[in-house]
Amino acid sequence: METITIAGRPFQAPIRYSAGHVLSEHEASALNQTFHENLRNNFAKRAKDSENPGSQEEFDEYAAKYEFGARRAGGPRASGDPVLAEAVRLATADIKAALKAKNREASKEQIAEAAKTLAQREDKGYMERARTIVEARKVESEDDLSDLGI
Repeated sequence: METITIAGRPFQAPIRYSAGHVLSEHEASALNQTFHENLRNNFAKRAKDSENPGSQEEFDEYAAKYEFGARRAGGPRASGDPVLAEAVRLATADIKAALKAKNREASKEQIAEAAKTLAQREDKGYMERARTIVEARKVESEDDLSDLGI
C-alpha cells in the first residue's frame, strides 16, 4: 500500500502493478504512478465533500474497481457508433436543461444513465436527429477544400 493525499486527506492506495514477465520495473512504476494520479483526480471531489467525505473503505472500493480507460459516469465507453454517441450527447443536454429549469440536481452518473436510456427511445427521436447531424458532418468532411488552397 502507498499513502496518497487527496484534498489534504491521506488514503491508502494499493500497488496494483509489479515487475514481471510482461512489465519492466520502470513500466510498472509508471503504471502505478498513473494509477495513483487517476485515483487522486477521480476521488478528489468525493474527498472534498463537506457533508459526506469519502472514507478509506469507499476509496478502497473505488480503487479495486478502477480500470484504465473505463468511463465511470456513463459506464463503459459507448460502442464506436457515432450516431449513438451523438444521440447521448443530445439527450444529456436536454436532461441538464430540464433539471436546470426545474431547479433540480442529479449526479453525473444519474444523468449519464438517463441519457443513454432516453437516447435510444424511438418515440423521442434522438437517434434520428443524431443520424442527421452525423451525416451532415460526414458531408462537410468530404467537401473539396481546393478553394482554400489545401
